[in-house]
Amino acid sequence: MKVPFVALILALALTGCVSSTRPRLLSPNTVESFCGGADNYARETAIESIVASTDALPEDFPIPAQAQIVHNVKAQNGVIAHWTDQPLYLPKVAKAYGYPDEYVRIGDAAITNRMVGVDARRIYLTLILPDRSHKTLPFRAYDVQNVCSEAKLSA
Repeated sequence: MKVPFVALILALALTGCVSSTRPRLLSPNTVESFCGGADNYARETAIESIVASTDALPEDFPIPAQAQIVHNVKAQNGVIAHWTDQPLYLPKVAKAYGYPDEYVRIGDAAITNRMVGVDARRIYLTLILPDRSHKTLPFRAYDVQNVCSEAKLSA
């Protein structure tokens, strides 16, 4: 029995509508905002988008001490987002650190508004390793939107 061409096209179109089994990047549990000023605040959608735009492998630039990362985020009007155990699809990193699947688990993301170049920014992700220890790694993220919003007060 031949399948009509229209039915085949419809079946292919519907397969594109099926939801992916990949875990969604959720809003952080908490956010430390260093956006400067009482009228500025962290944009959770920007945080999610920036973390989702992370390069597939860590960068080889130096990893400062945690206190220096916090200092840099404060000085450059950024945010530090905290999750309990957020999966992020990074298969090569997951394999290198012994995760049972293709997802690393994020505890924190330190994001400044300082751009590395015109097309990327440096962020630091703190991974929760399979043995429950933590490892901070530097990544390049390609979403360069402002992680902070300026509230506009109406007159």
